[in-house]
Amino acid sequence: MDRAELRESELLRACTEAELDELVAGSSEIRLAAGALLFSEQDKADAVWVLLAGELVITKVVGGDELIVDTLRAGSFLGEISLLTGTPAEHRARARGETRLLRMPAATFLELMRGCVTVMETVLRTMAERVRRIEQLLQERERMAGLGTLAAGLAHELKNPAAAAGRALSLLAEQFVELGPLGRRLALYPWTAEDAELLERLDSATCCVLGGVKELDPLERSEREEGVAAWLERFGIDRPWEFAPLLVDRGIDASELERLAGGCDVSVVSDALAWTERVVTIRQLLDEANQSNARIMDLVRAVKAYSHVDTATVRDVDVHESLESSITILGHKLKQSRARVQRDYDRSLPKVRSWGTELSQVWTNLLDNAADAVASNGGSVLIRTRPAKDGIAVEIIDSGAGIPTDVRGRIFDPFFTTKEAGKGTGLGLEIAKRIVLRHGGEIQVESAPGQTTFAVRLPAPA
Repeated sequence: MDRAELRESELLRACTEAELDELVAGSSEIRLAAGALLFSEQDKADAVWVLLAGELVITKVVGGDELIVDTLRAGSFLGEISLLTGTPAEHRARARGETRLLRMPAATFLELMRGCVTVMETVLRTMAERVRRIEQLLQERERMAGLGTLAAGLAHELKNPAAAAGRALSLLAEQFVELGPLGRRLALYPWTAEDAELLERLDSATCCVLGGVKELDPLERSEREEGVAAWLERFGIDRPWEFAPLLVDRGIDASELERLAGGCDVSVVSDALAWTERVVTIRQLLDEANQSNARIMDLVRAVKAYSHVDTATVRDVDVHESLESSITILGHKLKQSRARVQRDYDRSLPKVRSWGTELSQVWTNLLDNAADAVASNGGSVLIRTRPAKDGIAVEIIDSGAGIPTDVRGRIFDPFFTTKEAGKGTGLGLEIAKRIVLRHGGEIQVESAPGQTTFAVRLPAPA
């Protein structure tokens, strides 16, 4: 085997001729055709390979997709992490084209590490770099996958307010078309002071705040609406059954209408009521459009806050606003899971110091897991805030099946997941823990069937 070819590898560059001779004697050369697998996720390495010629593509299945995490070229080596840890590779290595490799069996590789300090240093440095690179890549993938899920949910959440706003605007156009001829007819009336006062009284009555009106029981409301509709019909008002509920909502009944109309001319009363009906409807439609627009803006604001990558700015935030932002952007998933979201907030809590919007990512990850936990039975998710020593505590409690005792100690480990293969990277809780620690806090979990509590404690600003 060509020694110069071996020395192209950083792993073997500093080896002596004697060490290379022993290495070659204990190793073998293998060839892979284009597309052939060297190993897959569940394989445990029994050797370390040095790439002599060609390319290897390293991939990992994430969310059902095969994600390229690295491309190795001549001189690279692989398999050392699985071999030294005794764990499955957790990724695939596939030849991009015709590929030649040197296969070093475990015994040969371990002997080389013991005999050559440079080899050991190279292995340890490369292992650390690979773990960090893969973790960074998967963290970004997890974030983007989360944004993809949120975007899908956002599309559903936006659908209703957008449709409501569109419907309101369409009906507004119809009302203005009908308002034109009526306005021209009203302008031609020889208005008396009493007639003008009627319009003013009707406008004043129909502008009252709905919240100040006494709530009626269904029977009483129905009777009032029938009485108002009958009174309106006497004056030739179109669709009196539609206008009647609007007047009743504002505390106006048939006797009040009789008082407002006074002794005015019938034709004036009729057109004044028709004008008022159009104006009230327009106001109501404008309210609906404004409410829909506010809902859309809330959703956009929440997603913008979550997706904004800003870990350099430190600011004091109200943790409840951060929580509500996460609840908003996860609204669709929580509905799909049939989760009953409950809040128990202590609004007197002090603000906490946050690096950018990182805390929103913590709540989103924890709420996402809680939604998954209750998806099978449509259970409850309780979000509680309370004082804690030198700061605050945020607890997210779900009524799911709980976390099995044998895996509870590993849930914050990188890449560990209890979800089906391809359904998760195992980084959600690891990322949440790292963010909490970065903020000087701590995160703990207690779990039993029917109640799992993730408690995050954060210090108050000094």
